[in-house]
Amino acid sequence: MSNHIEDLKAIRQIMEKSSKFLSLSGKSGIAIGITALVASLYVYNATGHFSLAESQGPSQDIELLLIALLTLVVSLSLGLVFTFNKTKTRKEKLWTKQSKKLLVNLAVPLLIGAIACGAFIYHETIWPISSLTLIFYGVALVNGANYTYKDIYFLGLIEISLGLLSLFFIEYALLFWGLGFGIMHILYGAIMYTKYEK
Repeated sequence: MSNHIEDLKAIRQIMEKSSKFLSLSGKSGIAIGITALVASLYVYNATGHFSLAESQGPSQDIELLLIALLTLVVSLSLGLVFTFNKTKTRKEKLWTKQSKKLLVNLAVPLLIGAIACGAFIYHETIWPISSLTLIFYGVALVNGANYTYKDIYFLGLIEISLGLLSLFFIEYALLFWGLGFGIMHILYGAIMYTKYEK
């Protein structure tokens, strides 16, 4: 009987590997979370408040956008490095049919979100951007969850919830952003590492 159960588990693992990209690294989640927390602390020190609606003028808006872009580039780079290292350790390929599907499903909501944020920047209104980044990132995770670990789905729902809450409590927008991209990523990364990599 136990042999049958082990065989079923093995078949399930083979099916998951063939239909899902399972090389996302928990370490990348932790690294991305730390990067987001550092960015949040920097912005708080620069502005002196958690509300991104209290702009000090165009020069500060540009500084905030540059910090956001730098955070994005560093986070993506760290995510790729850790994921690449995990695939290399497991002797798997990074660019597979499953990783392409995951990338497409993540990219569509993120691209729509980037255009929406760009529209607000064009109209010189930056306060909703932190909320929108959380919402569209969450939608991307929910959308991509079918092609990787199911845990991503729940992280996506949390990110969407935090983004929606921050639209109502704009005086704490930076706090919600740091919680979503920082603390939640660190927790998610630690859970992923414990569940799938240890």
